[in-house]
Amino acid sequence: MEESKLNLLKATIWIGLLSTILSLFGPNPLLCIPAFISLYCIIRNLFISEYLSAFFIAFLYQWSQVCIKVLYATFTSKDIRLLTKFPEHIVEAYVLSTIALVVVSYGISIYLRKINIDEIEIENSLSKLYFKKNLITYFFMGIITEGSRMLPGFSQFSVMIAGFKWCIFYLIFLYCFTQRKYKTILYIIIGYEICIGFFSYFASWKTVIFYILISLFSILQFRMRHFIGLFIGSCFVLYIALAWTGVKGDYRSFLSGGGQQVVVVSSSDAYRKLFGLMSNFQISDKVQKAFLDRISYIDYFSSCLAYVPEKRPHEAGKLSIQAVEHILKPRLFFPNKAIIDESSHLTKYTGKFYSNYSMGTSFSLGYVGDFYIDYGCFLMFLMLFLWGIIVGKIFKNLFEGAANNVLAIGIMSMSFLILYKFEISMLKLVGNVVVFWIFYRIMEIFVFPRVVKYYQENE
Repeated sequence: MEESKLNLLKATIWIGLLSTILSLFGPNPLLCIPAFISLYCIIRNLFISEYLSAFFIAFLYQWSQVCIKVLYATFTSKDIRLLTKFPEHIVEAYVLSTIALVVVSYGISIYLRKINIDEIEIENSLSKLYFKKNLITYFFMGIITEGSRMLPGFSQFSVMIAGFKWCIFYLIFLYCFTQRKYKTILYIIIGYEICIGFFSYFASWKTVIFYILISLFSILQFRMRHFIGLFIGSCFVLYIALAWTGVKGDYRSFLSGGGQQVVVVSSSDAYRKLFGLMSNFQISDKVQKAFLDRISYIDYFSSCLAYVPEKRPHEAGKLSIQAVEHILKPRLFFPNKAIIDESSHLTKYTGKFYSNYSMGTSFSLGYVGDFYIDYGCFLMFLMLFLWGIIVGKIFKNLFEGAANNVLAIGIMSMSFLILYKFEISMLKLVGNVVVFWIFYRIMEIFVFPRVVKYYQENE
């Protein structure tokens, strides 16, 4: 693992230096420096163990959401201010966001470093997994996840179950590669997940890509040949993502028959339509801009910086209090609890109207913007650091409470689904983390000890 980490740090330094030199000849001189400094720090903070790679991948994705427009502007010699609707504070939003990622990741790392990971014990336990039983559980969890999504008020429950499905996927992946068995079945699962992901209104195919990456970081010592393979794979995924951006409007309209967000066509018709759209796809400036706007999440923060505190004062902790109150009032017992309407929240703190929940759309400021609204430019970093400590302590508690080390690393892999969104509001982020902790601590106490032996019998 240390060799992989060292190679990643070296690659970050060299790419950062080359990008910095390139930026000197463009309209954004030296602007890429915070991107690579923050990436270096995230690697140092979170690439602690191969079995905790989900934390690193989660923050790597957040980093891409913060830095993608700056990197694109650097390599295309375009002014970053021309890539956003809110150019006045875009650089400030970018710099504050990179610092925020470093601060939160450092807070998390304080407790992750205290986790005692016995790699030999994990390898021995992985060898004892009952592959067929885990495979059955994996598909069973997928069925439950889809069913729970259809039930009103069960969105958080569905996230918890979906997380366990990907926990099992992660363990299956590790088993197949460490034991060199059932790889063909694993490849079929991956292909199935990607196909099913495209046969949905939203692009759920991305989740399996992320978990492949998390799994690879758990089993590979990254050397130069691995970086080359990773680069080629990333280029392929990037092309698919661009293509999806270009065709998803027409494809979603076909899936829903022009109606609501529900699939009304057969899978064969859907795949034929998707293949036809992909075949005619061409990368254009419009598609590139749409892709950048979809991934990047510092634009709304820039707009917020222009509005708070000039036209609306900081909230002095009000949003944090609301987040705690929201947790203490479960909807099961408080059915009249207000729906989280992130668009209305964004409108309130930017002074610009956005279509809200009642109109079927949602736009989010992001948790860093919420911490800024609550505490201002400087105090927000202290609070983000404390939040990182809380997250790290929660996951350390979950790791230590697991019935064995294999289940523990599986639970750690679920951290990705909880932490990877830079755009998530403070209200949702705090709620998701705490509910995840409560749900899986209960499972660790009452359920997992009774079933773990069942999944570790020798075949």
